[in-house]
Amino acid sequence: SSLPRYVTSPRHKDALDFYEQVRSNVGALLSYDIETPWSSEVTEDKLFEEEEEQALEADYNDAEITTVQFSLARGTGICLPFIAPFVDVIRKVLAEKNEKVTHNGWRFDNPRLHKAGIQVKGVVHDTMWAFHHLQPDLVGHFNLQSVASFYDFPFPWKHLSKSEPGFYGCADVDSLQYIWPKLKGQMREKGVWHGYERQVLGLEPILVGMSRRGIPVDNTARLDLGEVLEKQHTGYGEEMQGMVPQELLNCTPKAGYKRTPKD
Repeated sequence: SSLPRYVTSPRHKDALDFYEQVRSNVGALLSYDIETPWSSEVTEDKLFEEEEEQALEADYNDAEITTVQFSLARGTGICLPFIAPFVDVIRKVLAEKNEKVTHNGWRFDNPRLHKAGIQVKGVVHDTMWAFHHLQPDLVGHFNLQSVASFYDFPFPWKHLSKSEPGFYGCADVDSLQYIWPKLKGQMREKGVWHGYERQVLGLEPILVGMSRRGIPVDNTARLDLGEVLEKQHTGYGEEMQGMVPQELLNCTPKAGYKRTPKD
């Protein structure tokens, strides 16, 4: 296969040219990804574990965006630094109507972009959640490189995060161009696409938004409800004990005690 065409040290003109490509190809799939100082150290597997809510409270939750990567086709990618004047181009690209795809973007990338004042518009698919919907039994295959290995991505790249960060970032978004079209087709073939649309795509972004906004809680009402439930629990316990026949309540062993209890 031919070498990928990655723009790892773009000029402002390169960024503007890419935006024009996006704007003039509304039907093209746009993959995107952000990098922060923590991105290469926190794998998607860790964030998908049961203790992910605790992990999301760690310091990296407030880490600044360093770069944003995009791709419009297989074998291509551009890595834009998150500084002026590139930030304005990034904002315009993500505001376009193209169908978009990311990996763990609903919970990691999008909240950070939102905090930076950038809105991701249009339909956004998340391959981490989609792959889990298709293959729920494949525990431990949530990180992007692992998922890409199922979809013929031609080389490994995660080891380049420190030595070649631009290439690393472009490979992230390039791999999504390999993953999503086939993954989408597999979900249709397996008959789980409708479930993905309703229970994953239609629900998870809403839950993320709820998490960001928080849910108002009346603490006085919460404590009052706790007392009511505790009384009900005690009452049900006493009622259940009253239903047990007396002969079943004998606490003395049939063969007697080996040693007489002190009480």
